[in-house]
Amino acid sequence: MSGADWRKPARRAVATAWRSGELLRFAVSGRPAASAAIVVAGVGRSGSTWLADLLAAAPGLQEIFEPLHPEHNAEYRRLLRLRSGDAQQYKRAYLRADGRWPQWDTLLEKTLSGRIRSYRTDYHRSRFWPRRFVVKLIRANMMLGYLYERFRPRIVFLTRHPCAVVMSRLQRVRSPWYADTASLLADEALVADFLQPWVHLVEQERDLLGAHAVWWAVENAVARRDLQQRSHHFVFYEALCLRPFEILGTLYRDLGFANFMVSQAFVRHPSRVTAATAYEDMLAWLGLWQQKLSAEEQRRILQWAERLEIPWYSMDRLPVGWQDA
Repeated sequence: MSGADWRKPARRAVATAWRSGELLRFAVSGRPAASAAIVVAGVGRSGSTWLADLLAAAPGLQEIFEPLHPEHNAEYRRLLRLRSGDAQQYKRAYLRADGRWPQWDTLLEKTLSGRIRSYRTDYHRSRFWPRRFVVKLIRANMMLGYLYERFRPRIVFLTRHPCAVVMSRLQRVRSPWYADTASLLADEALVADFLQPWVHLVEQERDLLGAHAVWWAVENAVARRDLQQRSHHFVFYEALCLRPFEILGTLYRDLGFANFMVSQAFVRHPSRVTAATAYEDMLAWLGLWQQKLSAEEQRRILQWAERLEIPWYSMDRLPVGWQDA
């Protein structure tokens, strides 16, 4: 048996052993409903892993990491009509909040109730006897309204400066972030709802910087519209970096953990997908994109946020008006 052949069953065995406590608990008390889930959503490279780790430290919570990853979820891949070799393609499902998408309901219910699991989803074990799940998703930003209407989970939406996100993606060497805009323009509903005035400009964004800028704007615009009139928690990544205990205190209280707070060491420890030096100088870290991207690149990225009417960011490193709040 080759190295690759034995690793997969070994990892499955380890993941099953990790879940033995929750399987015993749920056999007695029943599995938590999808409505009990805490969903941490945000575009990739926005800090969602860090925030999910922090929330999952609260009593009785177990983190489920990216159960909708196309490389590890054949059903998600089928619904998106992705072939196995296309698993890295930057493609997302857009589900109108007032629509009916029965073909997605089973997958999404299993996702929120903790039924889609693997070694990868359970890599970070926060509880042996969990009662509820923190489900971390970067592939659900264009279906959050639908998720809420169908299942009523607690949604925490995180956003980060688009220039910082795009820079972070472009810097990935070992696991590059591929993106294009073809699947955006192929979605008639998405074009009608958000992109109709900008189709000709989207078609001109053929490099990675432009494609990621468009995707950041679209995903955040859909999430902003869908969550505006629905219960959710909104977090700026920059605010979480600069005032972590203030932000976390509000989240823990509102999520039912008023007497809990993580340690300073836990807050300052970078997530497993972040560079170890990320938190040494927070303001410098938040403004790193101002040094790495040219003024023209910054303008290109921010133009897409402006076109899709996202008012949160400017050429400054901090969210508009947040530092004065």
